Amino acid sequence: MREITSILEGLPLGVHIIDQLGITIYYNKACRAIDNIPDTTEIVGKPIKHLVDEGVLSKSIGLDVLVTQEFLESIQLVNGKRVYSQGTPVFDEKRQLKMVVVTCMDMPYLREMDKKLIELKDHNEKLLKQLKQYSVNGDLNSSSKAMEIVKKWRIKQPNLITMC
Repeated sequence: MREITSILEGLPLGVHIIDQLGITIYYNKACRAIDNIPDTTEIVGKPIKHLVDEGVLSKSIGLDVLVTQEFLESIQLVNGKRVYSQGTPVFDEKRQLKMVVVTCMDMPYLREMDKKLIELKDHNEKLLKQLKQYSVNGDLNSSSKAMEIVKKWRIKQPNLITMC
């Protein structure tokens, strides 16, 4: 059993095991990092419902699996981290629920993509504001000589398709 614990502690994947009564029986280091839990004594031996109700843990897919007794997966925000979780029911030979194993993973790739998307949206808004400063009703609005030449050129080329 000690070897299995060493393996589970070394995984970059969070592992949370809940017995059939909803009591946490195992909570590895990766789970503690995701949930900002410094010590397993705050979690192990305690009912998952109580931990969620008290706000120690955010919404738990393990609690949902205890109720549905079906495999579930979700993506949720936990302490500012996007976390992918899977909850798997484990049954005995009589098809009675024995435990629920929850695995979870911080998804830095998704966080990075969210960050880039927000940056692109902000940049797009700035560009649109700048564009509005130079156009009125879709026409270019400028009194510079260069812009007057562009306006005249556009009038002479009415069938020209532009990329703007």
